[in-house]
Amino acid sequence: MTLPIDENIILIILGSLLVLIFFIYIIYKDSVATKKLKDYEFAIEDLNRHIFMLEKKIETDKDATKIKVADEIQKSLTKELKEFAGTFMLSIKELQSAHELSKYDLQNRIARLEERTKEYMSVPSPGILDENRVKALYKAGYSKEDIARELRANVSEVSFILNILSLTDQK
Repeated sequence: MTLPIDENIILIILGSLLVLIFFIYIIYKDSVATKKLKDYEFAIEDLNRHIFMLEKKIETDKDATKIKVADEIQKSLTKELKEFAGTFMLSIKELQSAHELSKYDLQNRIARLEERTKEYMSVPSPGILDENRVKALYKAGYSKEDIARELRANVSEVSFILNILSLTDQK
């Protein structure tokens, strides 16, 4: 025996899947950004190690010519490091802005999805009849059967509401 599936439930399930896909996408983007940051971290660590080794070499060699060459090398490395740090910071800012844009986009999509879900959730339950509507249809000359058909309800529910409203059944 199969049960009919309500369209609202299907839409809610699809919406939930969509939100899950968006979260997976953000996690993926975050992992890519993390990998790039680790690569930059290793490069900076390697440069720091080279600088440390050069500084140690400069301390051991007191010869004036070697110190002069070491100073030039240090200046060159410092210049390269500054250039690398500048490009590194630019890359980090680009990654941050891309992350913020994807985060903002995801928040907007979630908000739209929540609004659409609220619209579907605000549909009145078919099991609750509107007394005013029943009264208006009855006074317009509809029979109990016609009212039940119009409101998609049972005739007994319509009769019950008419009895509560103290409307006499003249038909």
